[in-house]
Formats: sequence, C-alpha cells, structure tokens
Amino acid sequence: MSWVLAQLARIRRVAKRQLTVDARPFYDNPTVTSRGKIDRFEYEIHALERQLAHFRVLIRQVVAAPQTYGINSVDCDSLRLMVRDMQPKVIDTTPTTISNVQFDMVRMLLKQGMTVLKHNVRKGDPSWRVLWLLLPPDKNTPATAEYPSKLNRPPAALCLAKPQDRKTPKVLPLSSIANVVTNVMTPALTRTGHPQALDTYLVLQVVDELKPISLEFASNDIRDQVAVTLARLLAGLK
Repeated sequence: MSWVLAQLARIRRVAKRQLTVDARPFYDNPTVTSRGKIDRFEYEIHALERQLAHFRVLIRQVVAAPQTYGINSVDCDSLRLMVRDMQPKVIDTTPTTISNVQFDMVRMLLKQGMTVLKHNVRKGDPSWRVLWLLLPPDKNTPATAEYPSKLNRPPAALCLAKPQDRKTPKVLPLSSIANVVTNVMTPALTRTGHPQALDTYLVLQVVDELKPISLEFASNDIRDQVAVTLARLLAGLK
C-alpha cells in the first residue's frame, strides 16, 4: 500500500511540474538558460521562415495549375493577390529620383540648421555659426497667428547666427544671393584657411556686398550636398 501511495505522489509531482513549468513558453521557463532562450528564438524564426518559403512555393504552384490540386480556378483570387504581393517591389533608382530625394533630405536638414565655421577676412580665428534655411509656409497653407496674411509672409532666406544668439541672425534672402561657389580661396579663406581643406569650403556671393561669405563644412560630402541644394533653390527663383 505504501508503495502505491509513493507512486501516486511521484505521478502527482510530475504532473504538477508539467502543468506549472514544462507547459510554460520556453522564453518564460525558469529552467531554460538565457543562451538557451536565444538559441530557441533563432531556431523558431528560421523554422518559420523555411515553412513560409515552402508555402509560398506551394501557393505559386496552386495558382499556376489549380486543377492539379483539385481546386477550382475561380476560388484562387485571394491566392493570386498573395502571389502579386510576393513579387519583388520595383524601386525607382533613376538619377532624377535620387537627386530629388537628396534635395528634399538636405533641404530638411537646412531647415533644422547645421553648424559651420565662418572665416573672417580682417581679423580673428574662424568662428562657429548656425546656418539654417527659412522657408515661408506654402501658398495653400491657411493663415496663422505668425503669418496672418499671405501677402506679409517673408521670402525664403538663409540665416546665419552665433550658436548662442539665434534670435538675431544675419538674414540673407535667397533673392539676394548672387551665386554659390565652391573650390575657390577667398581672401578670408586665404588668411585662416588651408588649401588642403579646399573641398570643404563654400562661398556665398551676396548682391551689394563686397566681401563674400566664406563657410567651412565638416566634410566634402556635406558641402557638396548643401551647394547643390542651394543652387536648386536659387534656380527656382528665376
């Protein structure tokens, strides 16, 4: 009798463990190690991917020849939609599209603002400036408290200010910028710049100002993208 009771107690312990521990998901099972949980995640994901790939092949075969599987062709409309969605997506990588994406991206960065070095022609070392693009609201944008009248909205402009004093920037309407030049050494750049950094310099030639504005960017790539973006903005004014 005692032997029977011991066996029943053992069965009870095993059943309790199966219900409270073994039946829990592997990621919530205290008996599984941390590394074991990660390995199990990877295994399950790979298994699902293999199963998904298998069913994708089957779906294509069913859509191509439904009668082979005893399926009516008229019942395959939903599967045809799945096959269509599984087709590789065509991405427009034409030079024009890439150029437009880069233009929009750099214009957005300029609206946020970026830090540049401004070289001075007379005295002092190059000093940090924040350069940002000020664009008026779109013509279709409703009037706001800041711009109550569409007629009074300011023109697009470049702003240049000391990092600690952005409230009083030097405002350059885009219409006042005669040209955006790269790969030239202005008097200011000759004084405090270096020929080896020529590919990071950008010069703004402003109407009715004798001295151009000489700026230095962190890299050649950033300088080039900003120069192209500003050139497109200026061309859009003509």
